[in-house]
Amino acid sequence: MDGCGERRVKVGDLVKYDVPASKSVGMIVAELPAALTERDFGPMGEWDDALLGTAAVSVLWCTGDFTERVPPRTLEVISESR
Repeated sequence: MDGCGERRVKVGDLVKYDVPASKSVGMIVAELPAALTERDFGPMGEWDDALLGTAAVSVLWCTGDFTERVPPRTLEVISESR
C-alpha cells in the first residue's frame, strides 16, 4: 500500500478498467517510471497534463490488445499476483 491507503499495482496483477464507455480485464506486464516529457509517452494530445511525472504500467488486455502507459489510478486490482 502507498501512503494514501491504496495498494500499488505490480507485475502479474489482474486488473479491471471499468468506465461507462469501456470495460476490460487485463494483466500488468511491466511497471514504468514517471513520464517527464512528451518524448517519454507520445504526443501530448493523447494524454492529460496531470500524467506528467506520474508512474504508469503496461497492460496486456484479455482482448489481446497491449497498452504501454496506463495510469494505475484508473485500474482496479481484481486478483493480486503472488
